[in-house]
Amino acid sequence: MSDSMPDLAMARRGKRQLVILPRDPERGYVYWEWHNGETTGEAGKLKVSVQTPDGWRPIESFSVTDERGGRFIDFDRPATIHRCELSWGGEVEYSRPLLAPRRESGSSSPAFVRVQVTERGL
Repeated sequence: MSDSMPDLAMARRGKRQLVILPRDPERGYVYWEWHNGETTGEAGKLKVSVQTPDGWRPIESFSVTDERGGRFIDFDRPATIHRCELSWGGEVEYSRPLLAPRRESGSSSPAFVRVQVTERGL
């Protein structure tokens, strides 16, 4: 990527990364990629945390066995800051903190789209 291009989520294929993407105010999607050959055959641990005045409070954790993958996660509540931590083989990767979308509309509200399939299509 050039210096003028932003660092886009999931744009670093082949490099270790952990990214949270918002789906809506209640749920997000976490994508991870670990370098091939760096895992020890043991499962990794994915932990989702919410930021509080006292620091990061864990809200969910999952076992991870695939070096590349993703899953939906539940946000603690809308308009709170979340991050993920993936520990595997003695090493840890952190996602960038993500502000979960708010329910209310507003000029500073992050955009999100909910797609539903009906008998007439999308």
